[in-house]
Amino acid sequence: MRWTARLSLAGLGLAFLALMVIAWVSLSRGEGAYDFSFASFKGTCATANQSSASFSLWNGRILLNGSVVTPHPCYSLDAELQVEEMPNASQPRQLVVRIIPRQRDTTCVMCSGEVRYGGAIGPLPPGLYNVSVLYEGETIARQVVERQTPELVRVGDEDLDSYLASCIPDFPHKRGIYLCDNRVFIYAALVPSIYQDFCQDYCFENYRLELPSTVDYPQNISVEIIKGLCSGSYLTLCSGNDLLEPLVSMYIPPDLLHFAIHFEIVRLDPGVYNVSVLWKLEWDQSQEVIIEGKRQKQVVIAQ
Repeated sequence: MRWTARLSLAGLGLAFLALMVIAWVSLSRGEGAYDFSFASFKGTCATANQSSASFSLWNGRILLNGSVVTPHPCYSLDAELQVEEMPNASQPRQLVVRIIPRQRDTTCVMCSGEVRYGGAIGPLPPGLYNVSVLYEGETIARQVVERQTPELVRVGDEDLDSYLASCIPDFPHKRGIYLCDNRVFIYAALVPSIYQDFCQDYCFENYRLELPSTVDYPQNISVEIIKGLCSGSYLTLCSGNDLLEPLVSMYIPPDLLHFAIHFEIVRLDPGVYNVSVLWKLEWDQSQEVIIEGKRQKQVVIAQ
């Protein structure tokens, strides 16, 4: 299946940074749409001897930037995007940007020209995309770009403590969302120090990450973490401790119960994210909530 949309910059006349002209087109494709924007800068005498293009991923969009060589600087650029869905879902979708030079009817300095451009495709659903840029019948760049699906991964408590403490000055050791070395961690809860040698008797734990069906800016991520405490709420000894050895188990009142469960959100593409976390500790049978907490934070994953 193919869609082809032609962008004409003539007549739009929208100034961007005093030099840029922008045109938009939406390509419908069943569940959503691929938006394509393209921008042409004012031509200059060439500093490069060949056309170029580069790609990057930001907030669910493929960004392209580059320049093309023209006979003289008095050219503007149009573009069209061609999208081809592959019959095999494991194959990358084909995205082809065709750049078309338009000679401007004006007096022009006689030198080899260079016209810079920029564009964006998306937002795109997760998957592989084979992106190429064509200019005057030649492919000037091609790259496979992956739009990832974020996942929630459980991490060890002690390892996370030491890692965050080394990354964040005066790490507060409290529930929250932390960005460290371009990685996003959820520090969900803490066990009071008086009970650090004991394990609480949990019956189950559930956790999930939700993404909206559409890509917003910033992108929204919701995480829910639930642990179920067995009836009786007994703590048992986790590690050897001579002083505590006689206390094989002990009862802890519900109002003192806490739990520690930490995660990392992996496979985050570069972009801006609003991360919200809800965690609950509840009884296994009645689902009565003993502890509930919420946190929200905006994080930026750099290129």
